Amino acid sequence: MPVSVRTSHIITSLLLLPFFVFSLSAGEKAAAKNTDDPDALLKGLKPAKGFSVQLWTANKMVINPVSISFDDQNRLYVCETFRFRDGGGLDVREHKYLYYDDILLKTTDDRRALYAKYKDKFKPGYFTTAKEKIVLVEDTQKSGKADKVSVFAEAFNDELDGPGVGVCWHDGKLYFACVPKIWELTGANGTGPAEKINTFFDGFGVRVSISGHDSSRHHHRTRWQTLLVHGRPRLQRHRTRRPALR
Repeated sequence: MPVSVRTSHIITSLLLLPFFVFSLSAGEKAAAKNTDDPDALLKGLKPAKGFSVQLWTANKMVINPVSISFDDQNRLYVCETFRFRDGGGLDVREHKYLYYDDILLKTTDDRRALYAKYKDKFKPGYFTTAKEKIVLVEDTQKSGKADKVSVFAEAFNDELDGPGVGVCWHDGKLYFACVPKIWELTGANGTGPAEKINTFFDGFGVRVSISGHDSSRHHHRTRWQTLLVHGRPRLQRHRTRRPALR
C-alpha cells in the first residue's frame, strides 16, 4: 500500500520526537548534565496517562543525534552530525557574498564550482575534515537498557555533503539521507559495520541556501518529495503556496 505524504510526515515526526519532548529549566539542565541518574535526565518529561518512561541510552553513548530508526531486531541506528554549519556545512545568511551566485545554481556540480570560486574564503580542509557518523546502539543483554554502541558507518565528508539528517531501516537495508545523496547501506548478515555503501539517489542540495532545511523527505528548493516505498524512490510533487513579496 503506498505511503501518503501525510503518513510520511507523521512517521518522521515520531522518530524525531524523543529528542524534542524535553522541556527543562536552566536548573534542571544543570542537574542533568554529565549524569546517568534517570530521575535527573527525565525530570522534564511528562508522559501521557498509562505510559511510563525509563532511560534507554544517554549522552555518553550518543553524540549530536539528529535522526533515529529501529530495525527488526530492536537495534537503534542513530545519525550523529558533525558537519552542521561550522563542520563543512554553510548557511548563506552567514556568507552573504555567495547569495547572488547561489540563486543561479542549477546542479550540484554548479555548487562545487561555487566553492572553488570562493575557496580563499575558507580555511584549508573546511569542507572535508568533519565526517558524519551512523552508530548502532544495542541492548545485547535484553535488560531494557542499551549496553553497546558501535560505528555502523563513518564518512560522508565530500565537500558537497551536508549534515546527515535522516535514516530509515527497511527490508534489511539502511537508507541514510545526507545531501546531496540518499545512501543505501548493508551490513554483514545484518550486523555492523556496513560492508556495502551505495548511492541510492542523487541530486539534492543544489544550492547552499539556509542550513537545517536538508532532507530526503522534503526538499524545499526544488519542491520535490522523495518517499522510500518498498525499497524504491518515489517522487511526488509538493505544491506550496508562496507568500507574496513585500
